[in-house]
Amino acid sequence: MNRYCILMVLVCITSLTVAQKSKVYRAENFLESGDLIKAIECINLAIDSTNEKSQKSLIWPQTWIVKGDIFFAIYQSDNEEYASLSKDPLTVSLTDYLKALELNPKSDAKNKIRNKFALLELELQNVAIEAYNSEDYNHALMRFEQALALKDLPEFKVDIDGIDTALVYNCGLAALKAEQLDKAIENLNIAANVGYGEASTIVMVASAYQSQKDTMAAINTLEEGLVKYPGNETIMTSLIQIFMDADKKESALKCLDKLIISHPADAKYGILKADLHNQMKDTETAIKQYQAVLKLEPENQLALYNLSVIYYNKGVEHLKLTDNVSVNDKGRYEQIVKQSEEIWKKALPYMEKCHQLNAADANVLELLKNLYYRLNLMEKYQAI
Repeated sequence: MNRYCILMVLVCITSLTVAQKSKVYRAENFLESGDLIKAIECINLAIDSTNEKSQKSLIWPQTWIVKGDIFFAIYQSDNEEYASLSKDPLTVSLTDYLKALELNPKSDAKNKIRNKFALLELELQNVAIEAYNSEDYNHALMRFEQALALKDLPEFKVDIDGIDTALVYNCGLAALKAEQLDKAIENLNIAANVGYGEASTIVMVASAYQSQKDTMAAINTLEEGLVKYPGNETIMTSLIQIFMDADKKESALKCLDKLIISHPADAKYGILKADLHNQMKDTETAIKQYQAVLKLEPENQLALYNLSVIYYNKGVEHLKLTDNVSVNDKGRYEQIVKQSEEIWKKALPYMEKCHQLNAADANVLELLKNLYYRLNLMEKYQAI
């Protein structure tokens, strides 16, 4: 081939390259003028992989920067016609910017899109928060993850430790709400390890394990949390609940004793301890514990009601002894009835006090009427 022919081939190749790059420039011009439909038409020609003329523009970072700009503009537009151009323009824009960076990370593409990434990341987080507040947790998680993907790029990390802990935490929280438990555990553990959210984050990790039916992992997480935050009330109450759910009542009681020692004026732990003893059929200890609560809070309705119920049920159980008494043993029968009445008399003042504090409670009213009836206090029975 003579020199003239070689020159002509080079001219043709160059003209083809310039022609395709001109499509990118035209797309950019249409974008600036606000004609997004024509902008997409031009950029699509520049990225048409079936067209040999597009081989150069396909590997040109500017092509994907412009395409990302177009789809970000689509996202921002209030024009319904433009909104129909893409179902998810934010994701397209993100993908395009990342493509530009991937094609030549050492080029000026990084500098060109640094600010674009910042705007996109901010918008992704705003959309994520809006989705989270609307209880669309899967969408929120997707957007938080996309924002995190940008923050995780080595070129754009801003935190000293290379981790945007707030964003990681938000990913974990959205994942937990979306019941994507593996993602929740992964992200929340990262946040917990650097102390973000302190005890509450550890409790959420344990909650995720519980949702996976991994009770031991949940317990281990909380116990490790207590090493980091000794005596933390939030962690301990969560641990108690897990022990109770797992029917590990003795372990729950040990935790409760520690909480009662450190929070002696907090009646709710005394009530919980009494409830546990009652569930364990240790009614005498339960009674003492409810009475201890009433010394702290004489008008604690839960303690009043539960204490009265214990005595009421004890009276009913004792009365069942009459089932085994001979019809000819009238004395024994009357003795058991009298003993049952003495037990019900112990229940009465607690239930009367409870009714005095909350006359509208139907359960209280029903039990009080039963007590009046069993004790043959008919005037009081008729009065309520």
